[in-house]
Amino acid sequence: MFKLVQKARKNEKGFTLVELMVVVVIIGVLVAIAVPVYNGVQNTAAENAHQANMRIINGAIAMYVTENGTNPTAITDLIPTYIQTLPEPPERIGGTYGITIATFPVLPTATHTP
Repeated sequence: MFKLVQKARKNEKGFTLVELMVVVVIIGVLVAIAVPVYNGVQNTAAENAHQANMRIINGAIAMYVTENGTNPTAITDLIPTYIQTLPEPPERIGGTYGITIATFPVLPTATHTP
């Protein structure tokens, strides 16, 4: 009888419920850490893309003023000679880009309207 019980115990395969629950808890903790980090990275990337778009538009404004000697009257004056197309703000930022018209010789600057 004792040999029969020992043989039955040796054939036990698989994980216990406690072991499975520990794995589930560990995965839950990892997800709880990863999701906020991922969202932070996404927000930082969107902000950096937005700042890059603003620099591109400001560079196009400076080229326009240098070549024409006057300020552009609208952001569409820059297309397609100074920038191919007007960049779109990242989805997380939203809104539209425009120009704040200044009195010449002060350069106008790119603006963002949410």
